[in-house]
Amino acid sequence: MKNLFVFLLVVAGAGLFFHDKQQTAALAKAQQDNDALNQQLTDKTSALTTAQARLQQLTFSQGMGSALQSPAQPPGPPAAKPSQWSGDSSSLDRPAYREGGGTR
Repeated sequence: MKNLFVFLLVVAGAGLFFHDKQQTAALAKAQQDNDALNQQLTDKTSALTTAQARLQQLTFSQGMGSALQSPAQPPGPPAAKPSQWSGDSSSLDRPAYREGGGTR
């Protein structure tokens, strides 16, 4: 009985030893794959950042180019037509809304 117990103990130890070697090899491969994927992510992130900076630079330079080509006009409301609103006040006043579709 003692010999059987020792034999089972040796077989179990050998099984654990080879299982540990297999798991260690799998872990090493997974770490290499992870390192490769992290490097790819870093490269893609760097390329994206560079492209965004270039796009921002081109957008800025295009905006500056169009500003230099056209004369500077301050933005303002479009000119109102004199006959657009009828009223005794300024042309910016609108008639009040009444139910029934009419004006006051």
